[in-house]
Amino acid sequence: MLDENQAKQFIEQAKWTFAKTMPQWPHEYTLRNQNVVSEFEEFVQYIQNAGVYCKKYFWTRTYLDVGEWYYWTMSSSVKRTTIINRARRDEALHLKSD
Repeated sequence: MLDENQAKQFIEQAKWTFAKTMPQWPHEYTLRNQNVVSEFEEFVQYIQNAGVYCKKYFWTRTYLDVGEWYYWTMSSSVKRTTIINRARRDEALHLKSD
């Protein structure tokens, strides 16, 4: 299981891509196949274990705050997760849920 420092190392080495198909919700993502699979899965598990289950905007899921970013996945299954998302907390403050 990852610790906080190892999670930060994963974040730093991962390739993050801006989600240009959703400019109204600015965020980035990294894909399973762009990372060492075992490290990707360990970070997914870390999000699930260390994150907080809550509602942000339209979605209720587990979110993990690290620095100025928060992270989430679209699945609760580590093995089925193919994408990890992240958004800057300061940018997200400007989003409206109505």
